[in-house]
Amino acid sequence: MSDPFHEINDELLLDKAKALFKRYRAYIAITLIFIIVFPLAIGTIKYNKDKKEEKISGYYIEILNLIAEDESKALLELDKLSKLKHSGVNALGQIISLKINLKNKDFSKVEFNIENLEENYEKTPNLQKLIDYYIAQSYLEMNNKSKLEKKVNNLLKHGGVWALLGLEVRGHYYYQIGDYDNALKNFNKIVNEQVSTNSIRSRATEMINNIYLFYENQS
Repeated sequence: MSDPFHEINDELLLDKAKALFKRYRAYIAITLIFIIVFPLAIGTIKYNKDKKEEKISGYYIEILNLIAEDESKALLELDKLSKLKHSGVNALGQIISLKINLKNKDFSKVEFNIENLEENYEKTPNLQKLIDYYIAQSYLEMNNKSKLEKKVNNLLKHGGVWALLGLEVRGHYYYQIGDYDNALKNFNKIVNEQVSTNSIRSRATEMINNIYLFYENQS
């Protein structure tokens, strides 16, 4: 006979782990935006002295600032921006649109963002890693294993922190479907990698502890 108290505790552990991932995922996204997106946008302004280029880049940064206040309006502005046919800024705009649509679970729009990014921008060296990461996140949310694996493999090929982020996404996928053994393999790889940063190693360790605690409650 099952123990109802164990069952309730197991559900609480699962909810805690899901909340943990969602909380840290937001931090990852914010970090990536500040490390990669903002410098790229600012770099576009510095590189392009032409007034039209500066105007477009400045418009993009204004939209980034608008996201925290009004996502719907930011999406409308990003759509307007896409009509200006500025490849670099358009790619970053698609990434931001994907991030917002993914958070809102508007998967039809997420699919559109993915298709646009893969068709037009994925071969851009300075954006490919960021695109692979966000598309992998999308397939995690949409529970699409085959397409997620493809993007994770791309991240592993990039190496460094990107490979660790790929392992993290894959670990959460296995955790999400209840395959805790494979989830542990991915999180343990992160912990054992010398290039792991303190933050990503801490996240992986916390997930490992949650899985072991889940196993203990099942025994």
